Amino acid sequence: MNMRKLLIILFLGVCITGFAKDKKKKILIYPFYYEELCNADAIYSFGDNLCKELASAIGKELPCFDIATRSDIVTMLENARYNEINFGHVDNDILPDAANKLDADYVIALTIRCYGNNSFLVSGTMRKGGDVKPQNRLSRIGDPSTNDFINQYAKDFLEDILYSEPCPYKGKIKIEDLEAKSVDSSYTKNILCGDLANNKGTEEHVYKETRNVNRKISLNKIKRLEAEGTFTSDMTNDIYSKYVNNDCYVCVMDGTDATVKTTGDFSSEETQKLQWNISGIASFQDSDKYTKASEVELHFERNGTYTVEVKALSEYGAFSGSKIEKTNSTCAGQNSKKDEISYKINDIFKYSLGPFKGTPYDKELKENGSTNYNDNANKEKHKIAYEFNFSR
Repeated sequence: MNMRKLLIILFLGVCITGFAKDKKKKILIYPFYYEELCNADAIYSFGDNLCKELASAIGKELPCFDIATRSDIVTMLENARYNEINFGHVDNDILPDAANKLDADYVIALTIRCYGNNSFLVSGTMRKGGDVKPQNRLSRIGDPSTNDFINQYAKDFLEDILYSEPCPYKGKIKIEDLEAKSVDSSYTKNILCGDLANNKGTEEHVYKETRNVNRKISLNKIKRLEAEGTFTSDMTNDIYSKYVNNDCYVCVMDGTDATVKTTGDFSSEETQKLQWNISGIASFQDSDKYTKASEVELHFERNGTYTVEVKALSEYGAFSGSKIEKTNSTCAGQNSKKDEISYKINDIFKYSLGPFKGTPYDKELKENGSTNYNDNANKEKHKIAYEFNFSR
């Protein structure tokens, strides 16, 4: 078998293995050389050592990846060629293994060129699949005569990768959100009657509301963002409002002359008692599968801290209650009406916990505690208790 046939078989192997992904994600580290003004042996040796050091650094810190370098594949093909020339056969496993390494989920491309004064410029990018935009990018200029530059570049590139959480943290998180809202407002003021400007009256307004929500969320983080679990939400809401207009409520007298007007008193009261009981997390169809509408995302900062952002959208549940309206006026007397309320509603939880001390180098992230925050715009007070344990 000549080398041309060997490369054709290898290419076909890549096409075939593209349909069967291993459990571990694969990274291929591939150097590109620009040899102008360079000693060829020096730049190739440097690039080979850099690829090996980067592969070693990533492999130690991110065992969720299978890592291969260009030199690994070249060595495999050279061994296959050697066996063909000297023994007349090729190991049946060599070509599929080489093709499998080329069929990578991520590619780290290292562009290496001479920079003058015996320095090298290394520009590295890491891309996922066929993405055009790189997820990670790092450029450095250094002296290739020592290993310090290679070691530091590998360390810095690894750190940049870690901050994008390539090997997802997985684990459990539990949250209880106790929301309380309490509004008690009123005013009384003197007013001039609009249609009868010579008269004066008073206007009063009273508004009271209490709302309590108990949200309980238990999620299992299974990917970088995706989580699944349970979400229950129970709510009670009592609302009372009253409006009073004394001496300025305009009555149009019944009879033949509708232009005859007089003023009197008017009041309206409204009482609402509302509740919901919701259980379950909503799901949406993504391609041919249903994905739960819940996420747990870790955000690492360069100052040694991280936050945990939790989002969950509940299933629709029953929203029910009643509303009683009463009016009393000089003109029309007393009226009362009661309406029953019933429809479907869902609830949403979105909150960022932290910051906590930790970095993406930590194998385990574990915290528990509680925090209070006020939503002044909606006059809500929240007490959030949390407990989580993630590991990678």
